[in-house]
Amino acid sequence: MTALTLSTAAASGLRADAIVVGVAKGAKGPVVAPGAEAVDNAYDGALAGILETLGASGGEGEVTKLPAPTGFKAPVVVAVGLGAVPEKDDTFSAEALRRAAGAAARALAGAKKAVFALPITDAADAGVLAEARRSARTPSTPTRRTARTARTRRTARPRSPRSPCSAASPATRRTRRPSRAPPP
Repeated sequence: MTALTLSTAAASGLRADAIVVGVAKGAKGPVVAPGAEAVDNAYDGALAGILETLGASGGEGEVTKLPAPTGFKAPVVVAVGLGAVPEKDDTFSAEALRRAAGAAARALAGAKKAVFALPITDAADAGVLAEARRSARTPSTPTRRTARTARTRRTARPRSPRSPCSAASPATRRTRRPSRAPPP
C-alpha cells in the first residue's frame, strides 16, 4: 500500500512521477488555485494561459497533463479542475477537493509517487485527499475474470426450446427424424 506523506516543501523540489495542481474555472478562463504558486512561477506565471491553450477550463474533474518545466524533479505536471472559483474569503469544498484528487489519481494510475499541491486548509482536507487516493485505487471496472465471464455470457447461444416432437412418443420421434444408418 502506498503511504501518504504531508510536506511543506516546494512541490518543484520533490521527487515524484507527477505534480498535481488545482485549477479553477474563472470568468475569463482557468485560474491557478492556491498551493500551486511554485509551479506557476516555474512557468513564469503563465500556467493558466498554457492550460487555456491546451483546452483546459478548470471544470470539476477535468485533467490536463503537461511537461514539467526545467529544474523540476517530476517529469509531468497534472492540472486538475476544481470547479468554479469560490467566493471571496471562501475555500474550495471538501467534495470538490475529493473529486479533483480522485480524478488525478485515476489519471496517474500506475505511478508510484505523486505530489499533490492542492488548496487544502486543514487536516480534514488532507484526510479528504487520502480518501480520494484510496477510492481511486479501488477498481470500478470489472476485473479481467468478470469481464471474460460477461463476454462468455454475451456470446453464448441461447438454448432453443424443445421441439414439439420431443413430447411425442418414441415411435413418433423416429418417424419425424431422419434415421441414422447403423454402423457397419
